[in-house]
Amino acid sequence: AIAANEPGHTVDAELFFVTLDGVPQIAAEIEEMAWIDPHHPGDIELAPLTRDTVLEFARVS
Repeated sequence: AIAANEPGHTVDAELFFVTLDGVPQIAAEIEEMAWIDPHHPGDIELAPLTRDTVLEFARVS
């Protein structure tokens, strides 16, 4: 996918489906966390990898 903040660069990613026990917490370089309905993400600004690939993965998983 196209890198969100690095013009001319791409991002490679591996996606996994997991079930969590507990509540996820933000830490390290993660500044913000938001729950997004993959079928109706609303108007939140998403990086291209999330918008074009991750949400599609979540829709079919």
